[in-house]
Amino acid sequence: MSSKGENAWGSASQRRMVFSEQRSDTTCSDTPSLASTTVSFHEASPEEFMRNDEEKGGQNDGKKEVLHRKSSFRESMSKHLSPKSNMPKSFKPHPILGVSCLTFGLVPIRMAECFPVNAVIMVIATVASWKADYVHTGKTSYWLLFDRVWAPFSFVACLHTVFTVGGLWWFLASFFPVLCYQIGVYSRIKGDFNGYNFWHSMWHFTGVFLMLLCFGVNDDGSICKA
Repeated sequence: MSSKGENAWGSASQRRMVFSEQRSDTTCSDTPSLASTTVSFHEASPEEFMRNDEEKGGQNDGKKEVLHRKSSFRESMSKHLSPKSNMPKSFKPHPILGVSCLTFGLVPIRMAECFPVNAVIMVIATVASWKADYVHTGKTSYWLLFDRVWAPFSFVACLHTVFTVGGLWWFLASFFPVLCYQIGVYSRIKGDFNGYNFWHSMWHFTGVFLMLLCFGVNDDGSICKA
C-alpha cells in the first residue's frame, strides 16, 4: 500500500516538474515582464504630428467655411426681406431716376393685347419701382420690401414676353440691362451714389427700350393669333 502511494506521489511530482519546465520555456511567465507582447506603441514622427494637425485644421476650416456661408446667406436674405433701404438717409435720388421708374408704364401698353397677365404684373411693378427707388429710397418703407419681392416676377414676365415675341437672341439681349443693374449695385457698395443714380436709371431705360424695340421689330400682328 505504501509502495503504491509512493509511486503515485512520485508520478504526480514528476508531472508537476515537467509542466513547470514547459511553462518556463514558453512566453507565459508568472514573473511580470516589461516587454510588450500584443500591445505596441508607435512613436509618431514630427512630420506625422504636423500632418495630423493639418488634417484637423483642414476639417475645422471646412466647417468654418460652411458656417460662414450659412451666416452670409441668412444675412443677405434678412437684408433683402427688410423694409429698410440700402441707401443712406442723406441720399437724394436724381429726378432722372424717378422718370426711369415711370417708363415701365410703357411696357404694359404693348403687352396688354397678347399678354394681359404680364401687363398687370408690369403695371404693379411700375408703381412699386417708383415708390421704392425714388419716393422712399434712403428711408424705411414696406414699399421697398414689396419692390424687392415683386421685381423677380416682373423680370420673368418680361423675359417670357420677349422670348415669345422675338425668340432666343432677343431673350439673351434682355440680360444687358441686368449688367447695368449690377454695375449700379457695385457703385452703391463703393459709395459712388452718382454712379448708382446713372446705372440704376440705365437698368430701367435699357430694359424698357429693348422691350419696345422687340415689339416694334417682331410684332407683325400675328403674335396673338399664334
